[in-house]
Amino acid sequence: MLARTIFFLAMAAAAAPCSAQLMRRESGSRKGPSALQAALQELLGEVASHRLFAIEASVRPTYEAFPKNAMGQIPSQEIFAAIVRAYFLKEHGWLLKGLEPPSMVPAVTTVPQSDVLREKAPKLAEALQRLLSADRGLSLSDVVGTIAALEHLLLGESTALLRSAYALNERDPEKRLDEDGLHDVLQSYLLLFRHGLPRNVTDVSLHQRIKARAAQAEDWEALLKFEADAVVEAEVLEGHATDHRRHHPHRHPRHSFEEAAAIASGMTLRFGKWQNSECVQMKDNLMALGSSNGRVPLDVFHSEKKHASYQFTETAEYLQRAGALDEAEDGTQQVLVANYLLGRSNCIASSEYYSV
Repeated sequence: MLARTIFFLAMAAAAAPCSAQLMRRESGSRKGPSALQAALQELLGEVASHRLFAIEASVRPTYEAFPKNAMGQIPSQEIFAAIVRAYFLKEHGWLLKGLEPPSMVPAVTTVPQSDVLREKAPKLAEALQRLLSADRGLSLSDVVGTIAALEHLLLGESTALLRSAYALNERDPEKRLDEDGLHDVLQSYLLLFRHGLPRNVTDVSLHQRIKARAAQAEDWEALLKFEADAVVEAEVLEGHATDHRRHHPHRHPRHSFEEAAAIASGMTLRFGKWQNSECVQMKDNLMALGSSNGRVPLDVFHSEKKHASYQFTETAEYLQRAGALDEAEDGTQQVLVANYLLGRSNCIASSEYYSV
């Protein structure tokens, strides 16, 4: 209990998941922060403490379940990668590029190899690789800090995308938005985010036509509610809505770009979980088609009718590359449900560094 209390106090005080142990580590030296700690401090200065606590709460049970080395730390790159991969899949529905599951890629992937770390935080990638290569293991605070850094870097994409949403609604990021303007921009942000790459972020008239068509789709009302709930939640957290409307009942609140960016980041973090109902429906459908061992005969898979949100059209070649096809010696081919659900064809959005 004392160790846990110290861990939390250190996280809250530094606004980064840095326990006293992490601060001291680097080849046995106690004279300053390690290379890993220095890289984390550089990245996590603006990360809110509640995100750090949330990550720690999510990761701790998994971390504690894995075997430890003599120092009480997880000993291998594979375990570290599994914890990080599981966090982003479970909490956000994100599949990080360069950190795909073993079933999807021919070679073992590690956290320092993830695209976002290699391109956006090479110092952190290098520090992690050096530590892992030395086989010294990673503490819980190392893991939490790395995940927080990854999350922070990935959310950095949302700011640029939000600026595009402003431009596509002919709004100036330097000027505050009224309530209707805020909803217009955030709805455009969701459409851009959901569309994935490549995106057209310069053609205003095209975007407005896309938006008008989206408004006719059956899932539009659900998307509007998701966006509106995100705005209300942000206002409640900030205490703006109640106080402002009590003192100015006939005026609309005005929202800065920073406030809109915070809401957009929140939607980005929650979007994967929010749309997960489609994945659950797909899983239930596949399990009903197959046997109790999580496999569906390939011919049955392909003969299934088209559903409102999905259709099973992937070829045997794709399924084989994705590690989702079980081929018996007698030539029988079966789709592995769990591996298929994690495949790229079921990603509904893609960014430069991850898929949803």
